[in-house]
Amino acid sequence: MTTDTAITELLSAYKVLIDKLDLALLPSGVIALFAIQQYRVNKLNLRLGLYSKRYAVFKQFLVFTKVVCESSWQEWVDHDRDQGSGKIRDAYAKVMTAREEAEFLFDYNDEITQIIDKARSESLHVGLWMRNSNNLTMAADQKQVLSNRHKEALVNIDHAKSALRSKLEKYLSFRYVLP
Repeated sequence: MTTDTAITELLSAYKVLIDKLDLALLPSGVIALFAIQQYRVNKLNLRLGLYSKRYAVFKQFLVFTKVVCESSWQEWVDHDRDQGSGKIRDAYAKVMTAREEAEFLFDYNDEITQIIDKARSESLHVGLWMRNSNNLTMAADQKQVLSNRHKEALVNIDHAKSALRSKLEKYLSFRYVLP
């Protein structure tokens, strides 16, 4: 037997062995590909779920600021008396829930919760003005102070909306959410 014949026989034996291994490894390779694909889908679902929850916090903040800034004098008075539709009370409750969720959803970013707290604090001045704007027994200079503070509070709430929007950009932009 020559060397060439021996090499040829050895190569054909290896070819048969490699063909058998390919058939044996094919199912596990397919399973591995499915596992990788499933991992990618689950990772994307997690990101989209976080996006939805984060957007809900932002949306609730916007609803809160809208209710606070656009509620009428009568709605504020009814809020104080626990009467009426309760939309102001609901807005306060929901924004506080959103604030608590924000602590966990935004990597413990204190700036975000501070912005929400600042807007909530300013909303109290809006409510104070709305409750006392029709008070006939209040002195004119006191009304003027309340009026100025009311205007300042509205501006601060608007600034808080802008600040929150810029802080949440990286969390709510799809270029950061989707790979």
